[in-house]
Amino acid sequence: SQQRFGLEGIKLNDVIEVVGVLGSDPRLALFQSGQAGEGEEVTAEDLANNPPASQVPRLHVICGRRVGCYGELAERASIAANLEALRASRERVEASRAKTLDYLSRSVGGDRLAAEYLLLHLLAHCRRDGGSPSAAVVGKHSLNLVGGRDFSALDCEAILRVVGSLVPRIWSLPVSLRGLNAGPLWPRKDYRVSRLVGGPLLLADQTHLFLDETQLGEGQLGQCGVQNFQALKGLVENQQVEVDFQFYRLPVPCDVPVTVLSRTKSLLPCDTCVHVARMQGQQHTELPSETELDELRSYIVHCWMLDYSIPDTVSEVLQQDFVLQRQKDPSTVGAEHLHRTLTLARLLSASRGETSLSVETY
Repeated sequence: SQQRFGLEGIKLNDVIEVVGVLGSDPRLALFQSGQAGEGEEVTAEDLANNPPASQVPRLHVICGRRVGCYGELAERASIAANLEALRASRERVEASRAKTLDYLSRSVGGDRLAAEYLLLHLLAHCRRDGGSPSAAVVGKHSLNLVGGRDFSALDCEAILRVVGSLVPRIWSLPVSLRGLNAGPLWPRKDYRVSRLVGGPLLLADQTHLFLDETQLGEGQLGQCGVQNFQALKGLVENQQVEVDFQFYRLPVPCDVPVTVLSRTKSLLPCDTCVHVARMQGQQHTELPSETELDELRSYIVHCWMLDYSIPDTVSEVLQQDFVLQRQKDPSTVGAEHLHRTLTLARLLSASRGETSLSVETY
């Protein structure tokens, strides 16, 4: 069972690390040659479930574990040494924060506000209260960076290059009419061979997904395109991807921070929309040294792994402030506004190396 191997509770889109024996058994290729037992019929499902070992090797697991995104980084010797220094010195955290912001601001033409939001986005992760897939998502933060009509593919590449040098998992998905209409982005079951067919949206947790809408032009979405847009909306809004089993759809919860890069405000319901000034991504040609990058990565790992709490005194201030805002603007200040505010407050606290929210940070 999975519990014996240390792989209990793994999900469809988890990354795992195993110790085992890689083996091949020629007998498993009999189905491929049609040499099943006498009187047995070889079906398409048999062929799919018993591919030759030359194509799909067999791995006999002795032990294994789920591999977390930043947990994997923290085990590197250079990162671990930096983490110890960050835990011991608040000044070191502040200095690393300033360096990280400077580095991120290069990718957005020196816009410090956009860099600040991009940093908070890199620290975002969500959870579900109660652990149920249908429970409310807490802590998600989707970001829309709006670059204006001059925002180009080169600007997107600059952002991807910078972010990709800091985080272990990143995925870019161009969003165009042709791409949306071309084929499904969601995973689905192929009943012909009784196999699950993956899709571009089936990503491991903490994979930073960048949606490039700069290629999106005028036109009409077909049925597949509409369904793809709904799949993207479900990921951004509810942090879940639905697996299509033809007769029903099964929602799979995920934790995939989404950044939408667009010329105008995206149609996807992002939590924060930032209009970026002076986008000059094409000017960035060189990355810092690996030692400098490890310092910035260590800072992100340190902030991401911090515990967090809201003291009772600060909670009272939050409640009073929310009531006042609600009285002034009841049409826009509601549960979503409060959740977004608390999420940004948590992320800002984490970026400063704080384990509890202060009134000043709020």
